[in-house]
Order: sequence, then structure tokens, then C-alpha cells
Amino acid sequence: MRFGGILKATKDLQQQLREAKEQLRIGELKILDLEALVRSSEDVKTAKIVHLEDTCQRSHKELQDVEEMCRVLTSETKKLQAELAASQLQLESSCKELADWKEKAQNLDTKVLNVSLQKMAFHKESNLSVADQLKIAEGQVEQLEKESSRLTDQLREVIGMNTRWQRYNEQRETHVLKLTKTNQHQQSKITVLEQQKRDLEQTINGLNVMLQKLKEEQRKNTDAAILALEHQVSRREDRISEMAEELSALKMYLQSNEDATETRQRPEDRERIQILEQQLKAYKDDFQQERRDRERVQSNNEVLKHRLQDATRKIAGFEQQNARVTPNFTTNIAGYQPQRRLIARGISRPSYASDEEAYRVSDLEIDAHDETDGPSSSTEPLQCPRCAQEFTVENHSIFMRHVGVCLDQ
Repeated sequence: MRFGGILKATKDLQQQLREAKEQLRIGELKILDLEALVRSSEDVKTAKIVHLEDTCQRSHKELQDVEEMCRVLTSETKKLQAELAASQLQLESSCKELADWKEKAQNLDTKVLNVSLQKMAFHKESNLSVADQLKIAEGQVEQLEKESSRLTDQLREVIGMNTRWQRYNEQRETHVLKLTKTNQHQQSKITVLEQQKRDLEQTINGLNVMLQKLKEEQRKNTDAAILALEHQVSRREDRISEMAEELSALKMYLQSNEDATETRQRPEDRERIQILEQQLKAYKDDFQQERRDRERVQSNNEVLKHRLQDATRKIAGFEQQNARVTPNFTTNIAGYQPQRRLIARGISRPSYASDEEAYRVSDLEIDAHDETDGPSSSTEPLQCPRCAQEFTVENHSIFMRHVGVCLDQ
């Protein structure tokens, strides 16, 4: 034994010597590398330093990854250890219960055997015959066999109970794993739904910005076009009225002086009349062109209204989709009220207690697009939408100036 211990110690010392030589060789190689690096140029040193820094950064990153993995594995290990400890406690409880049953069975066997021995001793002391004692012994043996059979059944029942408990433990672990996977799946679904919610919020914000731009563009274009057309119409109407008055005066002058005028003057007057008629026709053509321009502006307004309605429907669709995806997400956009009709500039939208109330103003045709050319248009008065003051059709320009002043008050 002593010789064997000496051999083992010798082998250990030889192994330590080989390891020391290997470490010494590795150290010498490192020293040679460092000496070569010291003798090398600055570029090589810089490259080596950069390489070492990169290696250090990669090692640091790998170390962080390993630490994160260790942290996750530590938490999982603690969880598994807790489950294992619980399973061990349950198994120990089952084993203890089984040992108790075995001890009870052994104690019962001992008690039955003692009772049997006492009975046999009692019968031996009595004056019974051998046949009676044999019958008694056979009855005791039969009773012992029944008791042994009953204890065997109990032992079998305990073993079956232990087997069922192990099966139940396995099923419980399977169910726990299933619940864990289901929880992870639900968490991934929640993450996807939150991303969809953020995307929908960004889309709705973009649509709101586009809607505000469309409304601002429509308001600017409409106001500018209406003001320009009103100014041009007023100027054209004044010019047409002046030309008509001048033509009427000229015709009356020609009719009154028809007999007194000389033949040489008539072609000049006729030429002047033709020029005036051509100018009047040109102004009428310009007036018709202005009417067509108003119709074009109104059609552009209709196109902008359709675009506004499409954007509103898209927003409503996105809000409904967002409400179906995330029920807790509010679908009401703060500060947004759909435009119900075109409101003249200068009239502010009133505040109602309920959003269901509509804002109604008088129907004002500012571009005279719906005015008919029949006799009824010349007799129907124009009414101010605010003060209800009436004007005749001939005083259209005065009516427009009154409306602008009245609405700006």
C-alpha cells in the first residue's frame, strides 16, 4: 500500500512538471511575440493595438452575451430547481407513506403471529385433543393467509397509487410546459398587436396632417378664387352698365337728330355704333368666360370635397380597424370635427353642447352659378345671410360689398 502511494505521488509530480513546462513554453512564445512587436515599425504596432482593441471589444461583447445568457439560465435553473425540490418533496412524501404502509403491515403480521402463538400456547395448556388443536391451527393458518392476502392487496394498491402519482406529476410538468409556450405565444402576439397599433397611429396622424393640408388648400383656393371672381364680375358689370348707358344715349341722340344729320356723318356714327357693339359683345364674352371660370372653380371645389370625403372615410376605416385590433385604443381624434358644409370666411363655427348638432347657415351663392337666365332671376331679391337685408339684382355689386362688411363684423 505504501509503495502504491509513492508511485501515485510520483505520477502526480511528473504531470505537474509537464504542465509547468507547457506553461513555460507558452510564456516563452508570448515573450518572443512581444519582442518581435517591440522591434517592429509603428504601423505594425498601431495595427496590432487596433487588432487587440477589436479583440478586447469582441471579448467584452461576448462576455456580456455570456453574462446575459448566464443570468437567463440562472433564473431558469432556479425555477427548475424549485420544481425539482417540489417534486422531490412529493416523492419523499409518497415514499414515507409507502414505508408507513409497510411498517403497518409488518406490525400487523407481528401482532397476528403473537396472537396465534398465544392461542396455541393457551390451547396447549388446555386439555383439548390433538384433532381439535389441529383444527384450531388450520383455522389460524387460514386466517393468517387471508390477512397476508389483504396486506398484499394493500401493498399493491399503494404501489398503484405511487405509479398514478408519478404519472400525474409527468402530466403536470407537460401541462406547465404547454402553458409556458402558450404564454410566450401570447406575448409575441401582444408585441405584434402593439406594433400594429403604433403603425395605425402613425397612419392616422399622417392622414390627419393630409386632411388639414387639403382643408387649408381648399380654403385658400376658394377664398382667393371667389374674391378674384367677385372683383372681376363687379368690374365687368360696371363696365357693361356704362357701355349700355352710353349705347342707349347714342341711339337716342341718333334718333333725335336723324333728320338733321348729314349723309356724310351717318357712316361715322354707324361705325362708332358698330365699335361700341363689338366692345359690348367682347365684354359679354368676357363675362361668359368669367362664368365658365367660376364653374371650373366650383368643379375644383367639388373635387377637393370628394378628396376630403375619401380621406375622412379612410380615417374612419383605420379607426375601426384599430378599434378591432386594440379595444382599449380610443378612436376619437382629438380636435377633429368633420366639415359639414362650406362656411363663408368671417363666420366662426359655434360651440354646441353635443356634437350631434349641425351648423347651419343660409345658402349663399357667392358665384351666381345657380342663377338662371329667365325672368324670375331679375325679380328675385338678394338677401344678406346675417342681417336679412334685401337688394335688387341690379345692385349685385353693392350687395356683395355689404355682405363682406356685414360678415366681417
